[in-house]
Amino acid sequence: SSANALEFQNVSSDFVKLASGNVTSGNNFNINGYFTNTYDVFKLVGWGRTAWHKMRFNFGGSYTTYTSGNYVWVVDYAQRTSSGNSDTSSGAWNNDNIPLSYWSGDNSDEYHHYEATFIRPWDSSGYAKNVFVKGWDYNSSELHVYTTAGYLDGNKYNEAATGLYIFPTSGNISDTSWILYGMKA
Repeated sequence: SSANALEFQNVSSDFVKLASGNVTSGNNFNINGYFTNTYDVFKLVGWGRTAWHKMRFNFGGSYTTYTSGNYVWVVDYAQRTSSGNSDTSSGAWNNDNIPLSYWSGDNSDEYHHYEATFIRPWDSSGYAKNVFVKGWDYNSSELHVYTTAGYLDGNKYNEAATGLYIFPTSGNISDTSWILYGMKA
């Protein structure tokens, strides 16, 4: 305060990096054990390459992956190519997963990026396991951007979700990295 001495203070633990990882091969990976009631909001940031853009996930707990048809999601997306723009929306009711990245690739290594926000996935009182995703991907001839919202019906799955099972629609993961943060309310 007087500009002549070093001062220290405690750093807030309201926004904390919980875990990170890198997957260089395979067709799925788990991020498990981090959804606890210490935090109300979780932020997952992911980026990398897959043979197909469409990265998907299922919630899981104890550790069972919830794959039955009780996921609901909607996505708005836009595309830019050298010849113009297009935009549209899509969605699913009673699906078996939720997309993290959306656009289909051309079966070569293509880049995907997403930022997913989860609210209280650990809540077992019937609160829906939900997500909001902002993502984008590209290859040598196209750029895509999308916004997704989705949930797993909390009345049918009223136990705590402790993690995620992440996988591409088809093909394999070439090189994918992720960071998970927890935020206190």
